[in-house]
Amino acid sequence: MKIRVNGQEFEAPSDCSLHELLQQLKIQTQAVAVAVNSEVIPRSELDKWAIQSNDDIEIIQPVGGG
Repeated sequence: MKIRVNGQEFEAPSDCSLHELLQQLKIQTQAVAVAVNSEVIPRSELDKWAIQSNDDIEIIQPVGGG
């Protein structure tokens, strides 16, 4: 199914959870914030949240610097 991840089109399996998507993208779940269709998803819900076709997903990772 087609979804958007940080503004880019992405093809995801039809039974994919947010946690599985993050694993596919090689993103550590401990240090990210995820929003689906502008709704922030609690980290504890990532493995339960099923991705739907046409979802708009934003993944925000912290950036160090000074």
